[in-house]
Amino acid sequence: MPDRDHQSTDEASLAMARLVAEKVAADPQLIRVAQENLKRWIGKSKGSTASAHLEWQQILNTKSPNEILNLLRSPTEEGQRLRQSNPFAGILTPQERWQILSAHDSPTT
Repeated sequence: MPDRDHQSTDEASLAMARLVAEKVAADPQLIRVAQENLKRWIGKSKGSTASAHLEWQQILNTKSPNEILNLLRSPTEEGQRLRQSNPFAGILTPQERWQILSAHDSPTT
């Protein structure tokens, strides 16, 4: 059922972003991980920088940590759109990612 698969993916993405937000709330210096990821990703793009990366760069440079956390946790369409290019890669352990993905795995029929 394709809709369920997409919904499961969105739910897992939100769950991961919320866990990232918890970690960043406990240690706001983790925002630097996202900034460094974006710096590296934008540097590799050689002029074809994804607009989502530039949008995240602006968010990280202009928003307060609480505003950033609210965006990560947001179940809105904007939150979902931003999570599709989430620059917080590397904050969750592989085990944390696996647990979340397993918990949101769509049932097969």
